[in-house]
Amino acid sequence: MPTFPIDALVRHCEGVHLPWSATDLLGLPALVEVLDGIPDPRHRRGRRHRLGPLLALCLPTVLSGD
Repeated sequence: MPTFPIDALVRHCEGVHLPWSATDLLGLPALVEVLDGIPDPRHRRGRRHRLGPLLALCLPTVLSGD
């Protein structure tokens, strides 16, 4: 039976205790809110789409290495 990377990661992190709890993370802004707050360097005339959602769509591609 093949081992999936997520299974290996779960086994690797079994004894890890984070210095924060899940309730501490509730006050953090969402990624889209953070990306939406980045100033847009494009000229107003060249903007068709807002920068925050555009960056949110590009992020998985960059992280995957494609």
